[in-house]
Amino acid sequence: QIARIQSYKQPIIEGESAAQRILDLLSNYEVPLFSVHRLESWREMYKDTSLLADRSFAGELLPCCLSVIQGKIKELDCLYLVRQDHSQRYYLPDKDKWIRNPDWPAIYKVFRELLAGVIAEKDGISITRAQEVIEQAFDSYMVNLLGKKWRNHCGKGDSGIEQRLRRIAGMVPGLLPAWRALHSPKPEIHYEHQLAELLNPSSSYHADFMPIYRVVTRTETASGRL
Repeated sequence: QIARIQSYKQPIIEGESAAQRILDLLSNYEVPLFSVHRLESWREMYKDTSLLADRSFAGELLPCCLSVIQGKIKELDCLYLVRQDHSQRYYLPDKDKWIRNPDWPAIYKVFRELLAGVIAEKDGISITRAQEVIEQAFDSYMVNLLGKKWRNHCGKGDSGIEQRLRRIAGMVPGLLPAWRALHSPKPEIHYEHQLAELLNPSSSYHADFMPIYRVVTRTETASGRL
């Protein structure tokens, strides 16, 4: 049974420099791991993940950032990816628990240094300048991350939640000066595709979607196999 269908937004990153692309990605974060990559790019994205003893950094953030550092990401308007969401999927740690990990600052430093080295080489800039770019970009990422969590608690009578998140934000270098952005939240945009739309032959994605739909919804045979 299909409960609902929701589009899975992927980033379009077209900045001319690696520094600009990482700023664009982390300021409006979407996961680019499902974009098509060259094999050598994929190897570069994951070769240093063992240096980060943290699932969120190693499993997602580092490879996502290295993806856009290596080059632009374009979009073709077609149905190319379908993901299944279910109760046994792999989840990353809850964000505030993630940040409260005592090892978080040290792991973040390794993450920053890895990215700074690649950006410095790619753009021909100094390591110091590349570090500044990473910190600026990551500040935006964390403001959006914690801001969403803060907004989810608004109106629930929890007067201490903002102070709590301020303390968490204090663990991230340079983040507190950006905290004011939380009080001017960006409107959330929902990209929804109803099942009925995709089942309609007039949909531009109908022909590509139907083979997937038939596989997901067909029943078992008498032998118990699909």
